[in-house]
Amino acid sequence: MKIGYKSDIHLDFWIGTSNNERKFENFVKKILSPKEFDVLIIAGDLGHYNHQNYFLLKILKKWTKNILLCLGNNDFYLVSKAQINKCETSFNRVAEFKEMVASLDGVYLLDGELVEIGEVRFLGVNGRYDFSLALKAGYRVEEVYAKWELIMNDSKKIIPRINPLEVAKLEKEKLMMNIDKTDIVFVPPFYLRCYDNVFLDSFYTFDGH
Repeated sequence: MKIGYKSDIHLDFWIGTSNNERKFENFVKKILSPKEFDVLIIAGDLGHYNHQNYFLLKILKKWTKNILLCLGNNDFYLVSKAQINKCETSFNRVAEFKEMVASLDGVYLLDGELVEIGEVRFLGVNGRYDFSLALKAGYRVEEVYAKWELIMNDSKKIIPRINPLEVAKLEKEKLMMNIDKTDIVFVPPFYLRCYDNVFLDSFYTFDGH
């Protein structure tokens, strides 16, 4: 089985709000360099707009038999007034995207579920920051949470506001529920050294447990 992996595509960073088909095709060919796979894993952060992400998946499906997705933090963002008026909450945006993905043959958005392809079982789980590095370094939860609110877009663009520790706990529970039944697990990646500062690094790392 030939498996490919991509993450953090951030589609709209490259093509803005465009719906031009040629721009999508050029982006895929020139930037993503698509290859033929049995399974392509996309581990979070496709982009900020569901309709763009959906169209991207349709194009990528030309090269790969199956696409497996999980969601990153940016996939929950509402970045415009129009999005907020349409979706109202980030979770409504995600629900809409899940319906769109379900209409594509061979494309699976995994939120703690398992899917078996060619006798290989895959588990995908959404990722979140759990502040564990800063806590290990001796910082208090309240200190880290205050910095999260000040610095992270999650605190402003995920509606309603989430508690990152509660979300991280929930995602870990999803992971542990099926981890013994799977062969391959994927979650959104976490940057290990975004800043030379343990306090700020804590937003982007976890202790591996």
